[in-house]
Amino acid sequence: MAYITGTCTGHLALLAALQTFLESVGWTTKRSTTGSEYEYIAMGPGISGADAIYIGIKSYTDAANQYYNWRLRGYTGYSSGLSFDSQPGSISHTAPSMPSLLLTNGTIQYWFIADTRRVIIVAKCGTSYECAYLGLILPYAPTSQLPYPLCIGGSHIAYTIAYTDQSYNHFAFWNPQSNVGGTCPAWMLCGASWVGILNRYSNNVCMDRLNIWPYSGYPASEESPSTGSLEFWQVRENIDGSYPLLPLIIHSGSSLTTKALYGELSGIYAIPKWEELAEDTLTIGSDTYLVVQSAFRTTNRAYAAIKLA
Repeated sequence: MAYITGTCTGHLALLAALQTFLESVGWTTKRSTTGSEYEYIAMGPGISGADAIYIGIKSYTDAANQYYNWRLRGYTGYSSGLSFDSQPGSISHTAPSMPSLLLTNGTIQYWFIADTRRVIIVAKCGTSYECAYLGLILPYAPTSQLPYPLCIGGSHIAYTIAYTDQSYNHFAFWNPQSNVGGTCPAWMLCGASWVGILNRYSNNVCMDRLNIWPYSGYPASEESPSTGSLEFWQVRENIDGSYPLLPLIIHSGSSLTTKALYGELSGIYAIPKWEELAEDTLTIGSDTYLVVQSAFRTTNRAYAAIKLA
């Protein structure tokens, strides 16, 4: 696993920095275009070096409304003759409701964490931490059942909004919620179909999408303490003062016909927040973790720990 941190100015410079970083750790650039909208499609080699993991990013700029964002995609292949949205196996949900990363044309402090299977992006815009996950999860099922568990997650369901938004829809990918019917800020490829990942919808638990444990379950709002099924908000640090790190498990919602535990997001963990703050680092054994908050949110359930090295 490799990571880098730095600063840049604007969402286009951030995309250029990401391309340089991914190429340095073995990813192949399949498309990199500039103009009114920048497009970047990359292929990860996987553990064997012979795999093909396709992710896509397309910029969106609307200076009049202060929108400087990314649209996120995942694919099963690549064709130079096809558009960004029409690549093989592209996420089927249509624009503008797709996984998006809200950014800025101002100063961005960033962290890129990647291996040959996935990349995690943390972009600090003002006081908001915008996060994305693009690549494979760590599957529980064999490849015969889950051959290409590609997950694409952002910080919002739409790219036509500013990073300063403080609505119900603005979350990190590890605890996604939305108040717009049928839209999800994160998607996973389950076999031949893309399935939305959504923990909560319009102040209620979402049971007809995939969920992410331990952030899934009640209460209906991340900000509302509850004695319902979500007890993660009550978890404290360990007796020795260290913090428990819980895997982020993608599982089926209770009303879905197919019931499954699909696997874990790679290199990122749920962490209860008591003394820890965003950008703190934790050392557990020989591993170092970066603590990150979910967008503008700072409640006890709004944090995750990302493994750096």
